[in-house]
Amino acid sequence: MSDSNRNGNARPHVKQRAARDASLEARGRQRSSQRTAREHAQLAAEHSAEMERERVRHQRAVAERQKQATSANRVHVSDVGGVTHAVSDRHQCANAGNTGSNPRIDTSYAKRAHTGSFTPAVREERAGSYTVEGKGLGFVRSGRRAPKAAIVALAVVLVAILGFVMYQTSFAPVPVVVNGVEMSVARTDTYDQVVQKAGIQVTPGRLLAVDGSVIDDAGGAPYALAVNGQDVDANARITPNDVISVSDGGDTTEDYTESTQTVAAEWVDDGSKGAVHQVVSQPADGIVATRTGSISGITVEGVTVQEVQNAVLSRYSINTGGEKVIALTFDDGPWDEWTSEILDILDANDAKATFFIVGERIGEASNGRDLIMREYNSGHQLCTHTFDHAKGSGKGVNISYMSAEEQIAEIEKGRQAISDVTGVEASRVVRCPGGNYTLESAQILNEYVTYDIGWNIDTRDWSKPGAPAIEDAILSADSGNIILMHDGGGDRSQTVEALRSALPKLKQQGYRFVTIDELLSYHKG
Repeated sequence: MSDSNRNGNARPHVKQRAARDASLEARGRQRSSQRTAREHAQLAAEHSAEMERERVRHQRAVAERQKQATSANRVHVSDVGGVTHAVSDRHQCANAGNTGSNPRIDTSYAKRAHTGSFTPAVREERAGSYTVEGKGLGFVRSGRRAPKAAIVALAVVLVAILGFVMYQTSFAPVPVVVNGVEMSVARTDTYDQVVQKAGIQVTPGRLLAVDGSVIDDAGGAPYALAVNGQDVDANARITPNDVISVSDGGDTTEDYTESTQTVAAEWVDDGSKGAVHQVVSQPADGIVATRTGSISGITVEGVTVQEVQNAVLSRYSINTGGEKVIALTFDDGPWDEWTSEILDILDANDAKATFFIVGERIGEASNGRDLIMREYNSGHQLCTHTFDHAKGSGKGVNISYMSAEEQIAEIEKGRQAISDVTGVEASRVVRCPGGNYTLESAQILNEYVTYDIGWNIDTRDWSKPGAPAIEDAILSADSGNIILMHDGGGDRSQTVEALRSALPKLKQQGYRFVTIDELLSYHKG
């Protein structure tokens, strides 16, 4: 039997008892002033008897309902003060899950002093979900209202806070400065909307045809806009505290159709002189266009879209700003005897030099690999002087006589011969045989060479003019000069003697001896 059925069956008894109690209390109030102590006692006895009879009747009714209850919905009965309460297992189990305990039943009695009547007050409590209260035979069932109210109140507060934050971040006015004047604008405004609201008077630019003639004096940009010193899109949204500058609009050109063609870059020798040979401007093709205006119908030709950049071979010497540094260079090695003696002299004078090595000589010299490693480990710079000094079609002196493929092979094989010994990539600084580095060779070797190195002073030691003549040439050097000498190619005893005498003298004058890379670091071009 469900709770609702049991409560429905019990309700007439409750109402009858409540009506009977009310009637007794009314008669007691009417006669209390006239009754004696004996009458009060008699009234109390009658009332007690009536209560006992009612209790018995109620117990019988409950007992009858218990017989009809199923095992899934057993009824627990509590007799308190003559009033019996029935509670189903379903409610008991549901609430026991919250607290782990059974319902608690408290009973209290209120005695009416002036009538001598007793009114039972019964409170049945269940932990976790609801409370049942009773007075007399009336019952009231109530849920936990306070927590629900608190949740509702908290939700209202959160919604209010969220609404405030959304207003502040999305709708509240923000300050900006437009041409020095502070304004408050909508956070969602674009710069164009702010300009319109500010009512700034500006002159629009002109609309021009493709040939520069004017189509419309007011058909250009309506205004020029800068925000915090930067160009911005007028349709972008503002941000708080933007400093907006609005000025007259610029001219614009009509839409047009165009066809383009490429202008090939050229290779140019600027005719300059110096010991360092470099392609100072790399080639970049240009683009020119023919345009036809969509409004004016005017056609113009030869419009530069991209400037052509020619490749320029330039020659220059190094200006050290007065710092006394000299670059000593040696060609055609390694050579068994002379290279070793020159290295000894350099070590004795704390001098660094640059060796322009003929690749095939590394294998031809009996201790070629050892000499290369000594040069490398001593901190000298190792560069290629081609692989075989431009033999064959180069006639042993001029790489420009060779085909493009042969020129590239001379440089790359020479560099590889050095790398095979040192284990590191060889420098892209080279010296072509005879100093013959033409514009055509520069174009062919542009991808493989960064600098071709000539000289400021040629000691002509290759012609064996005598040690004093070689020494005089060395001593004539000035700051930033590159001196040409040889450690290979034959008997270099005069070179060794001149070098042994000259270096201490230059060192005494305050000169330092540096590699080509170190000397190039002084160049400011």
